[in-house]
Amino acid sequence: MTSFLTILTGTGALFNVVTGFTQLTGNLTVIVDSWNHCLRAVNPRTGETSVYAGRCRKSGYADGPLIGKAAFYRPLAIASYKGQLFVTDYRNHALRLLTEGRVSTIIKDPSVLPYPLGLTFTDGFAFITSPSQGLLRLDLLTKSVTKLTNRTGPAGSLSAAQLSDPRGLAFLSPSVLLIANWAKNWLLLANIRNNTITEICDGTRATKDGDIRSCQLYGPLSVLMVNQSVYVGQRAAIRRLPVAALSEFILRVETTRATPCENAPRYHIVIPL
Repeated sequence: MTSFLTILTGTGALFNVVTGFTQLTGNLTVIVDSWNHCLRAVNPRTGETSVYAGRCRKSGYADGPLIGKAAFYRPLAIASYKGQLFVTDYRNHALRLLTEGRVSTIIKDPSVLPYPLGLTFTDGFAFITSPSQGLLRLDLLTKSVTKLTNRTGPAGSLSAAQLSDPRGLAFLSPSVLLIANWAKNWLLLANIRNNTITEICDGTRATKDGDIRSCQLYGPLSVLMVNQSVYVGQRAAIRRLPVAALSEFILRVETTRATPCENAPRYHIVIPL
């Protein structure tokens, strides 16, 4: 059974690197057109495209009305949480909020949120990826940021992971995050409760439709789960992966614990693939 299928290319709409997208209604998908510094509204049924927020082809930083005033500098990811839209603003080191026709800033600080990339939410927390900081957790109430991949802990654990330019991410279950690892052409499964991590796809830089065990990606940038399918944004294309194809991987990651190595005092993760 085919797991990956190319369903949309950006040539006709003149997208310049699609890095994030979210479905608001049946007729409205908001797409992050990163290198054009704006968000676009797309009707997936007709293919019609228009500007949703920002100043396409002009970078900057400004809060205000979605169109005409608000400005972004390489926005990367978009996510909906409790009826509001949030966007990571990469070059501005910021997390932006889109609500009631306006853009505002939640946090803007290069010392704690350097070059934010991927974004997802659960239980009052934002989970954000950063090229230098790995996986971060932002408390929306206190605005405090915690680094979850601090390169310490058991070998093979999430805390010890050295993520290579992680990008988009999405929860596949209450505890398991799917992370697009752009530099390695991998998809990663991270359990934020059990502190485990593993990779799927073979790391070959290519676009190959087919079974999940032999999948190949070309710079995966963003992920989104809709109606039991995971959509992966990569260069000039969007790929689709049924969640059912990931079920066995999710179950293993959810139930795996760190176990002692026989010949070393540290720990490692054993996940048969």
